[in-house]
Amino acid sequence: MKRLLILFCACALAQTETPEERLLTAARTGDLAAVKLLLEKGVNIESKSRYGQTPLFFAARNGREDVVKLLLAKGANPNVSDNFYKMSMLAAAADKGNVGVVKALLEKGAQGAADALEMAAYRGSADMASMLLQTQKFTPVELSTALQAAEQAKQPGMVDLLKKAGATPGAKPDFKVSAERLKLYAGTYKGDPFGEVTVTLKDGILFFNVQGRSMELGAFDEETFGIVQSPQQKMKFVVSDGKATEIRVPMRGADAVLKRVEGK
Repeated sequence: MKRLLILFCACALAQTETPEERLLTAARTGDLAAVKLLLEKGVNIESKSRYGQTPLFFAARNGREDVVKLLLAKGANPNVSDNFYKMSMLAAAADKGNVGVVKALLEKGAQGAADALEMAAYRGSADMASMLLQTQKFTPVELSTALQAAEQAKQPGMVDLLKKAGATPGAKPDFKVSAERLKLYAGTYKGDPFGEVTVTLKDGILFFNVQGRSMELGAFDEETFGIVQSPQQKMKFVVSDGKATEIRVPMRGADAVLKRVEGK
């Protein structure tokens, strides 16, 4: 009886899924036959989840190379970012470590090679980083950012690879900002994917506090700061009419925007 009930519930759940949801699920799980069938039935190839992920995004994020190549051949857009983590499709694919997927996306015009290189450096994915360095062009700043990511993650092999490619240590966040200016930035801010964060000022030093962690900030200029322990992670305070109104945090594909919470 219990087994029958479980089967009934599973069937009921499947029936409540829309065709678009079934396509997203099939792409995420790598069900190539189901993806083909749903596309043949006219289901929108750019169907989106609640966070903006498309079938191609899900397939790329989960390393489903055959599904990725099918969707790209059908004209799927390789330049989609999710709207929660602000991660580009290319960075999401690089995080999974499937070189074939990343290469296929690049060949169809995917943007964000620097984000993918940084992700590969952090993960220690030598094959991924080598492919990117051989096929893409990177600025000195982008190479330095990847190098900082490799050093932070303690990936000595990746550090050597990037240095051979011309990467040099990036600028340190040691710009001097006045105490009066720093006071403008202290306060509470809120936005995805961080939730509520506080910026505190103690002994002339700013701290970024999120989810129980307190991270010291150092300045690159009056408005741009980096986390001292991992300076490649930058953030910019936006000031309007003499007041800090938001923080913009570059993610892998887009900026996360944290709005100031009044009264806190």
